[in-house]
Amino acid sequence: LKPGTYKVSEKTSSNYTNVRDKTVIVEAGKTALVTFVNTLKKGQIIIKKSAEDGEQNNFTFGLYSTLSDGTVYETYDDKVTAGGLVSWGNLPFYAPDGQELLYVITEENAPVNRFPVLFFLHLCCHLLPVFSICPL
Repeated sequence: LKPGTYKVSEKTSSNYTNVRDKTVIVEAGKTALVTFVNTLKKGQIIIKKSAEDGEQNNFTFGLYSTLSDGTVYETYDDKVTAGGLVSWGNLPFYAPDGQELLYVITEENAPVNRFPVLFFLHLCCHLLPVFSICPL
């Protein structure tokens, strides 16, 4: 390359957050270094629990992610509702090998007069939903 100022762009998979273009100055006889860091997209799941009897506290929800073949990828700590809400954040959309992750939510301690809840979620959209979980 001839000495000068250059704009460097990286074309990456949509699995990563946006990487900004870099500007680099190339000087005669020297090596110019440009570093790009690819960060996998992450999101959040929020659950709002409601029940016909008005109870919102002390419901335990579990969360784990799986690969497309059903293999469990990661298990997250159980959460107990307070004011009807539980959430998990910083959840990857994809495994490092590019496979989209599927999230499974379970209600761990549903009383006998309530139905347990099981949801399967994809986080690959940009706007993450808030789920309202109600008994049938």
